[in-house]
Amino acid sequence: MRGDEAAMEFVARGRLPSTPEEWLGLLAAIGVMGATYVLVQIWAGRSVAKELDALEARLVAESSQFRNRWPAQLLWQAPYAELEAEAERSWRIVFVLGQRRDLARRGRGGDFDTQIAAVRSWITTVVNAMNVVASRGR
Repeated sequence: MRGDEAAMEFVARGRLPSTPEEWLGLLAAIGVMGATYVLVQIWAGRSVAKELDALEARLVAESSQFRNRWPAQLLWQAPYAELEAEAERSWRIVFVLGQRRDLARRGRGGDFDTQIAAVRSWITTVVNAMNVVASRGR
């Protein structure tokens, strides 16, 4: 009897394994599935982490350029569209940091809550500047 025929007969009968060989085969199959699951999780976690790192680096670089153009003391003179873009970008940074924090809970370290609080404080400043600029009609 071939292996696939034995497997089909085992499934068709709908019973528990009765011989040591059947138990060994069942445990081996479960082990292979478990190992595959773990490897896929590790690979997916690393892929996501790399993408998040790249996205965070790009967003932080763009935000840094904005801060160089419009330091905090001149923020109230910035065009509304640029303020709006910075607020959107900052919220995306908060999202990325939140995602990275969730990955960190699975093994990688980092103090993301402090970073998120700092970005949210900056968002509050930018939104206040947006309100001032909007009230001036610019």
